Amino acid sequence: MGAPTDESGSRIVTAPSNTIQVQRLRKSFPHEGERRLVLNDIDLEIQEGEFVSIIGPSGCGKSTLFNILAGLDVPDAGDVLVHGRNANGQPDHFAYMPQKDSLLPWRRVLDNACLGLEIQGVPRKHARAEAAELIPTFGLSGYEQCWPWQLSGGMRQRVALLRTVLQHRNVLLLDEPFGALDSLTRRHMQNWLLDVWERYHWTVVLITHDIREAVFLSDRVYALTGRPASVHSQHVIDAARPRTAEMFIDPDVAAVEVRLLAALGADRPISSPAGTT
Repeated sequence: MGAPTDESGSRIVTAPSNTIQVQRLRKSFPHEGERRLVLNDIDLEIQEGEFVSIIGPSGCGKSTLFNILAGLDVPDAGDVLVHGRNANGQPDHFAYMPQKDSLLPWRRVLDNACLGLEIQGVPRKHARAEAAELIPTFGLSGYEQCWPWQLSGGMRQRVALLRTVLQHRNVLLLDEPFGALDSLTRRHMQNWLLDVWERYHWTVVLITHDIREAVFLSDRVYALTGRPASVHSQHVIDAARPRTAEMFIDPDVAAVEVRLLAALGADRPISSPAGTT
């Protein structure tokens, strides 16, 4: 007998209702007449309300993984499970903020923020009202009628994140949101992101190349190998919240940084099971 399906024909797979699970995900792309494997049996789990970061060597396939989670691409094999149901190719569960803010230059801040709602069919008047309610939370008061070119890099990222949050999806996917910012602005944005995350209890998955950023923000960090990417290890960040820079004085936190540095140096998939530290 085949696996049970729901009304839409999607396969129902048993999984805890409060988790997002990625199970044995594989993805390849055509290359010079062959198939090049990019993701190799990726297994991840994200608890509701958790902040999880994913690190890995450049080009290992992190953005490909996000494209699959966001429903922009489908895997060759494996499952993305949301509330225990297969969500492969479904864009309704994850709100994706790519590396570039992609603000439309002909729309002012408020209208850029509510663009996603309008695409979902919400009338502009209602979309603008909903976005306006969150403008103060995102530190954008007084900037509603500014053009994107009038904003700093950090302010543009706030608008992009507001637009992402307004999609009302279960999980926020943030792909290097602060990678293009200078170090001081980046630290300010990290602190701000933690403040609003703790207020709203979003579920967040972050891609970053910055190990210290991953440790500072996250409950757990997954380290991927080089291409084809598999999970090298996962690391629990057992540090009190709210987070401060002083956390890095803690020997246990410093030890996690050292292990992540070693993991990021992995240049090929490993055959042993992924460990938890």
